[in-house]
Amino acid sequence: MPSTASAAPKSLTRIGIQLWTIRNTFEADPLGALKVVAASGYKEVEFGGGNFFARDPIELRDMLDETGLTAPSLHVGRGELTVQMDRVIEMAKAVGAGYVVVPAVGTEMRGSAEAWKGVGRIFTEAAKRLADERLQFAYHNHDFEFDQIDGETNGFDVLFGETDAELVKIELDFFWATYAKQDPAAIMRAHPGRVRLCHVKDMNANGEMCFPGEGSIDFQSLFLRMEEAGLEHFHVEYDHLAVVNLERMRAANRHLYGMTQS
Repeated sequence: MPSTASAAPKSLTRIGIQLWTIRNTFEADPLGALKVVAASGYKEVEFGGGNFFARDPIELRDMLDETGLTAPSLHVGRGELTVQMDRVIEMAKAVGAGYVVVPAVGTEMRGSAEAWKGVGRIFTEAAKRLADERLQFAYHNHDFEFDQIDGETNGFDVLFGETDAELVKIELDFFWATYAKQDPAAIMRAHPGRVRLCHVKDMNANGEMCFPGEGSIDFQSLFLRMEEAGLEHFHVEYDHLAVVNLERMRAANRHLYGMTQS
């Protein structure tokens, strides 16, 4: 195993941004928002928020093509996944997304191990349908998945212990895992080949969310494990912004490219 002090991860050639970061800007002017993303140096976007799900999928694809961006993944709610699956599939295929990600589950579904097993069953059925369409399902963590339940386990371990690793992949949010006092590297080691996507956001000295490069999370060390984990897509995200901040978006992109070797 290479030393994280002396080694650099392989080059990240396609850093993306989760559009939740600029959701208000995107909702008001989707093409303009995508142009800003491309001008900031990003190559990919992950759809989420900004009322994207109500838009014409073909028009969204045309916007991606016009701006030179790709969209390997999109976020949909559990309700959309179970009630509007045909629409989810249509949207994913139209924009070229290979991954359909559920970003969270409601409080009523996470109070016990049995509740999380029920979530796993719902996700498994959805993942099977998506797999039939050559689409991959994944779940994105926050912090609550790591809360202790039933005195001995947590929702994250139940969910990914009860589901098939080929059907249900992980989108690992580095900030929320760290905020929950978990080690993202340990999660990646525990789930080789399963952590296909990640949200790259930093934590400052006060434990608050910030853009990559503004805090202290050791992304370089984490990226050394990207092949083992199966990581394919890296999306910068900042939950609290909602509108474009060109300077911070560009700085985050430069920071991530700067820590990798060509």
